[in-house]
Amino acid sequence: MKITIVSDLLKSPANSEFEIVERKGRGHPDTLSDRLAELLSVTYSKYTRDKYGAILRHQFDKLSLMGGKCDIRFGGGNFTSPIRLLINGRATPKIGNETIEFKDLLINTAAHFLEEELRNFKFQDNCRVMWENTSNSTRGMIEGEHGGNSPIHYRFHPRNLKDLPESTKPISNDTAVGCSWAPYSPIEKMILEIESTLTSNETRLQHPWMGSDCKIIACRLTNCRNKSAYTFQETTIPTNARCPYGTVATGERYRGNTRTNDKTDYGELQIP
Repeated sequence: MKITIVSDLLKSPANSEFEIVERKGRGHPDTLSDRLAELLSVTYSKYTRDKYGAILRHQFDKLSLMGGKCDIRFGGGNFTSPIRLLINGRATPKIGNETIEFKDLLINTAAHFLEEELRNFKFQDNCRVMWENTSNSTRGMIEGEHGGNSPIHYRFHPRNLKDLPESTKPISNDTAVGCSWAPYSPIEKMILEIESTLTSNETRLQHPWMGSDCKIIACRLTNCRNKSAYTFQETTIPTNARCPYGTVATGERYRGNTRTNDKTDYGELQIP
């Protein structure tokens, strides 16, 4: 397979006039869900590889964390309704006639992860697990005499490792497209550093009251010249003239919004 890398296809965001960067922090529900789904896959893979000599088929990428309810007050709070953890996907339940006991392993892994990441969180009391895993070999599973004897029906019910060709050579049963970019722009580096500082283990020890559910967004505007902008201008108006908002002027100077087309940069408005 030949991989071609094309550079300078688009100019770097760092050189553009406009840039927005958003970072969902360590404790954000989306981040927690992605990290936990990956951790469950790694845990299952290591378990089956060490015990059976191959990574058995599984998919835990449909995992979801759904919020509960809390009674919050100054000085404390408590859950009134638990969060819900949906572990949804497919996994190989047995190889040959041997059943694979992995449900408790994955739930215990999730419990340790969430108690480590969330402050004052007790998995047993504050989380309800919704276990929705199947072992259907195809999306439209056909069983019984009409099911046939195709090797596809043994993907999640292997009789032995011979039913798993990927255990002896790398093959693919799906397609995916990935996107990447490098290097980070200065504002991306700044946002990453802010988020990692706020949610680091060191910060959690120094400030135990601080949570880790954060989202940081930054916007940069530069070189937006010769465009309409609102600036403040100082103006003299006659005595007893009507000012904006219905007030009466007394010959004093006031500052009001005036639409201009000068070369003032957005983000660098100068108020006289």
